[in-house]
Amino acid sequence: MPDPLYLSLWFPDFEGPAMLPHMLVLLQQFPFSEQRPGINYVAVQPVSWNEPSILERRFSPAVPAQEAILVAADLIHDDYAYVFEVYWDCGLLLNPEPNGD
Repeated sequence: MPDPLYLSLWFPDFEGPAMLPHMLVLLQQFPFSEQRPGINYVAVQPVSWNEPSILERRFSPAVPAQEAILVAADLIHDDYAYVFEVYWDCGLLLNPEPNGD
């Protein structure tokens, strides 16, 4: 079972519809796993974690970043957090070529 890694980013002027292109560019900066590419989960959560999620959607198979952004696009709000779950091949980045030992 892989270990989860969470990355939270806050931007000084990340408001309303202007968020969409920024989110897409950000997601495109990270190389998804070659074995499990794409985004497999999207959630929209009020900034207060005491409130219930506005949206939770799992994708099987995973979808490209553009499609995941469109799912969240109708729920753009300054006080929501947007969660995108992806797989990264972090272990391969640390040891790209097994030495056979």
